[in-house]
Amino acid sequence: MGKIPKKKSKRILIKDQNKIARKVRQHHKKQRREAKKNPNKFKPKDPGIPNSWPFKQELLAEMEQGREEERTMHERARAYKEVLRLRAASQKIAKQVRSGPSAKQVAAASDVSTLSEAHVLLLCVDARDPPAGRCAELEQRFLQGAGGANSLIVLLNRAHLVPPENLAAWLDALRSAGVAAAPFCTTVDESARASSRSKQKALKAVGATEVCELLGQLALAEGAVPHADLLKVAVVGATGLHVEGVLQCLQLRLKKKCTARGHVTLLERAVVLEPRLGAGALPDGNTTAGVLTFGTRPSRKATDLVQLAADLLARCCDRLALMRHYAIAKFDSASDFLAQLAKALELPAADGSGASDPALAALAFLEQWRLGRVAYCTRPPAAPKKAAAPKGGKKGATKSVAVELPASVELTLSVYTEQANTDLAQYFATAAEKEAAAGEGAHLVLAPSECGIGCELVAALEEHSEKKSLRRVKHAAAVDTMEQD
Repeated sequence: MGKIPKKKSKRILIKDQNKIARKVRQHHKKQRREAKKNPNKFKPKDPGIPNSWPFKQELLAEMEQGREEERTMHERARAYKEVLRLRAASQKIAKQVRSGPSAKQVAAASDVSTLSEAHVLLLCVDARDPPAGRCAELEQRFLQGAGGANSLIVLLNRAHLVPPENLAAWLDALRSAGVAAAPFCTTVDESARASSRSKQKALKAVGATEVCELLGQLALAEGAVPHADLLKVAVVGATGLHVEGVLQCLQLRLKKKCTARGHVTLLERAVVLEPRLGAGALPDGNTTAGVLTFGTRPSRKATDLVQLAADLLARCCDRLALMRHYAIAKFDSASDFLAQLAKALELPAADGSGASDPALAALAFLEQWRLGRVAYCTRPPAAPKKAAAPKGGKKGATKSVAVELPASVELTLSVYTEQANTDLAQYFATAAEKEAAAGEGAHLVLAPSECGIGCELVAALEEHSEKKSLRRVKHAAAVDTMEQD
């Protein structure tokens, strides 16, 4: 009898187990890949109908009829989708051909018509930086219209946010330059807002009485309103200056008894000027004014933020006041200032290093100015020097040069007397105490903006004026032809 062999064990090594599992995964992966490439390869084959099946021919005919109906239904669905596509395309083309202008085009056309009808342009600017909100192209184009009979009044809005002496200096500078200027401010009464649902009752204005008085005297002046009974006034201002609130306050004041009532009408639409934007979605040529005056959020690019903070820092006239405001030491450059500001504000350090993040410090610096948490004003231009006395004259005598001012400026000086200016200064001081946006501490003095804003509305206004003059020429030619006949 032979020797019985031992039973072989089924246990295998761990490395063999892992090898088998890896091979299985690779096989499954290969099958999935092939199934994606050739989906029909792994479909089960139709075994068909066996010959012994009763009524086999009738069943095959029924199945073929069902497939034919399904193909017909798919063809009809494709044809219907094609008809819908062609119909949508034709409707889109017809809409582009026959449809009216867009909402933006309608608003621009409305603004042009408003400016073309107005006799007086009430331009709202920020009292903290008046040159930033002015548009030289629009002012020149408006004053040249209607035979030069139009008038311009610059309204220094937010007058309660600047010191009284700074406001008076800017008013004198503008009036000396031949521009009628008037102070104004709008505030919101929180108690009235809480007790009343009407926003107009909660809206308070300081200086609206004097502005309406000025408009009334301008309407009664000789030659101010050509071929019309009422003086039409358009309220214009850049975005971010709350031009609609100024218009509402003046409308409410005109409803009360005043000189302008019955002689002045405010056009219902306030024209909001959209500044021509440059790099970083900020006004072209005056990026710091976009942050300070118009409240535009700067871009989040690190280089843009640091450069913008450096530009704003370069406008600061008194660095000692800036150092006292932020409680920092003396600095030599913009990078040194941002590094000290990051430590003073306890900002987190840059990623991967213990050094401060200049972009984050610049963003914090700009946001404080944009949100009005820093009280500031701009330095007014120096008063024009008087001409020297001629030789042989009395010692200390000066030669007075008579400067002819526009009628609107002379009326402004008659309305804003010394007593009126004193009363307005008290009202502005009271409004500044209630306004949280007035900032804390002393006002920081900045250099004024070197240029104003540019807007696309001027080109549309010129085009409208050219079309209007062309219609007048054609009408005059038609009248002459009829008279000759």
